[in-house]
Formats: sequence, structure tokens, C-alpha cells
Amino acid sequence: VNNGSLKWKYETSSLFQSSPIAFGSRVYASCFDNFIYAFDTTGRLDWRHNIGGVGLVSPVINFPNNQENNVYPPGSGLSSQ
Repeated sequence: VNNGSLKWKYETSSLFQSSPIAFGSRVYASCFDNFIYAFDTTGRLDWRHNIGGVGLVSPVINFPNNQENNVYPPGSGLSSQ
């Protein structure tokens, strides 16, 4: 049912600023805690990957032949230099 009700939630050490990306049976989101997260449609964490910086924008996905092999970290525009 698409009525806007909360289906699941996941607690991280920081906030999500960007919109999540839904593709196939997963939801991908970048977080201020330096990780990209991949969840299944029930909210179970499939994996997370340290992107080495704050995730201010949505991750970019490229899945040729529906194979999960290219999840690109978002660019934050922030630099440690």
C-alpha cells in the first residue's frame, strides 16, 4: 500500500541528507556517517560501504544486466585539504 505510512526505519550514527535510490529489491542511501547503505525492501541491512566522506547527495547506480556491481559514492564537494 502506497499511502505514505512508515514501513521500516534504520538507526545510524548520523543523518541522511539525500534522497534514497530504489532499484530492484534494494534501497540505497548515503549518510553523513561516511557510509553508503543497501537495504532490502523490508529494511534489513544488506551491506554498507565506507565512502571516506560525508554523503550529501544520493548515490549513483549503474547495474548492467541487473547485476549489482557498480554503486558509485556521491560526491560531497567537501575536501579535507
